[in-house]
Amino acid sequence: MFGRPAGASNYLDAVEKRDQEVASTTGLKEVTVPAIGSTSHALESARAPHGSIRYVIVTWREGRFVGSVSASGYAELMTVRDVVMLARSQEKRVKGAT
Repeated sequence: MFGRPAGASNYLDAVEKRDQEVASTTGLKEVTVPAIGSTSHALESARAPHGSIRYVIVTWREGRFVGSVSASGYAELMTVRDVVMLARSQEKRVKGAT
């Protein structure tokens, strides 16, 4: 939570910039997701072979609040859509607290 929406926006911009700078090291790539909050940013690991682990991170901003959900799971069992559903659940909690 930030004092003003501009602070939350600046933070999310900084997260995106950092993610772009370290993408080659982390192996995570930006992925487009349905709108979450007023602005969102999501990353996923490359498609992995059966039995390996996949990572997904969704970060969003709603007014002066920033939320983030990260998840890891077996590649064949977890999708970006699954993590977006978790993020939407958290988004509702944030909206309820405002």
